[in-house]
Amino acid sequence: MSDGFHVSQANKLRGKDAIYDVHRNLSQGDENTINFKISEIYSVPIEEADEIHVNYHLDRIGIALRERVGKYDLNEYDLVNQLDLIDIQDYAREVSKGLLLERAAIDFLVRKVIPSEKDLSFYG
Repeated sequence: MSDGFHVSQANKLRGKDAIYDVHRNLSQGDENTINFKISEIYSVPIEEADEIHVNYHLDRIGIALRERVGKYDLNEYDLVNQLDLIDIQDYAREVSKGLLLERAAIDFLVRKVIPSEKDLSFYG
């Protein structure tokens, strides 16, 4: 399907649903073109579209982090104290530019909070 169809379809949607719809059939390499589509959907300048796009990934990363660390009995307060919000925002920005996969960003952040077995010291 054409990009025009997806933008037209997304114009009928609002909020995260519209951005999700635009993301649905794009590859990582196309991630950096989404800002133009967001700009068109919401009739906003490209700079504002960029922030909307980053915030979309920031929300998704935050939700995934909460789900992943919940398995380790780490509450949201502990998560926030162990991660720097700037790091999370930087990862979200990299994802929105197509420089990093969202799953990889989540994995990197989880490793900062939950060390893997190979990172644990059994001798001290």
